Formats: sequence, structure tokens, C-alpha cells
Amino acid sequence: MGFSKELSELKVLVVDDQPIILHMMAGVLNQLGLANVDTAQSAELALSVVEGGDVDLLLVDIEMDGMNGLELLKRIRCGQTGLSTNTPVLVITSHTEASVLGTAIALDANGIVAKPAKPEQLTTKISDAFNTNFSARPRIGYEVIPTDVVESGDVVPEQQGARNVQLADLEEGMVLAAAVKTREDKVLLNQGIRISANTIDRLREVQDLLPDEATFKVVD
Repeated sequence: MGFSKELSELKVLVVDDQPIILHMMAGVLNQLGLANVDTAQSAELALSVVEGGDVDLLLVDIEMDGMNGLELLKRIRCGQTGLSTNTPVLVITSHTEASVLGTAIALDANGIVAKPAKPEQLTTKISDAFNTNFSARPRIGYEVIPTDVVESGDVVPEQQGARNVQLADLEEGMVLAAAVKTREDKVLLNQGIRISANTIDRLREVQDLLPDEATFKVVD
């Protein structure tokens, strides 16, 4: 288990507000063959580390004191850091709340790592993040996304002229005409989000949260 020579040379930043978790994560990544692993104990410190743009991949805990991991991801996607907006970001979470996972998907996280992170899971997620073509959307597509992960009870009228498709039939460029909900009727993704290849990949990762034979109301 490990990485190719190309991936082993990546400069990785792990962001978590728990020192023990940082130490464990860095150790696991080193054992997997990633030699250039740095850590930051807060999102604010992470912003300082990435100022020079010399980071290839971030693994970011979602729930942290101060700025949370979703806000850090949002700032990267909005071009408010020294990094490319296309920089791969994996979010690490023990959350199963639809609002949290849905926000990570809407912000184009390149993978969702469940705690406790296992070596084989990290290897797969990191490899997939670098072997999948990804281009961030224009900044305005991220600026409107709230990162306080509060469940919304708002009901938005569905768009006319929409059709229902299954997950296997989702395509890039489609727009959600209605919110995507979990089997517990919690909003995962809000109406109006434009589907990207990354969105489809993340929906596959959380497919167990969706109703059996879930369909998605979309407009082309």
C-alpha cells in the first residue's frame, strides 16, 4: 500500500485543531510514503502556511474552533489564498449531517474522509483526487454558499420544465431544479446548484445517505 513516485513527492498540509489527530495523521501519511507533510492547528494558521502557494494537497477537518474547515475550503475555491482555486482539498469529518456534507459537496471538496481515517481510505482518496480532472467554477458560484452548516427549513419552489434522472444519469452542466434530500428528508444539496463531475463523484461517496433508487430533478 502506498503511492507512486509522483504522488509521494506531494507537499501536503493537514489542518486540524487537535494536536493528537495532527500527529497521527502526519505519521500515517509518512508511513504511506508521503515525505512532505506539514500541519496547521487551525484554519487561520493554514491560511498563513498556504500564502506562498507551495502546497499540493490539503486534508482539512471540518469542525474546528474559530474558522471551520468549510470556510477554509470556500476561501481556497474563491481564490482568497495563495493557492490555485483548483488545489485538491479532502475534508475529514465524523459528521453525517446532510447540511455539513452537502456544503462540502457544493464547495467542490475533492473527497470526503470519514473519521477515523484509515490508511487504505487515505491512499484511495488522495490518489483519486489527483487522477480525476477538476476545474473550480467561477468565484461567484462559491461566494453564495454559507459555511455555518445550519439546517435550512426553507422551501423553495421547484423549477418548471424539469425532469427526474437517477445518479448514474447525472451529467456535467445539469442544474438542480429541486433540493436533493437524504432518506431522513434533510436537505443535502440546494436547488440551483450546477452539477459538475466532482459533484457526481461526491454524491457517489455519500450514496448510502440517499433514498433507495433516488432520483434528481434537473434542468439541462
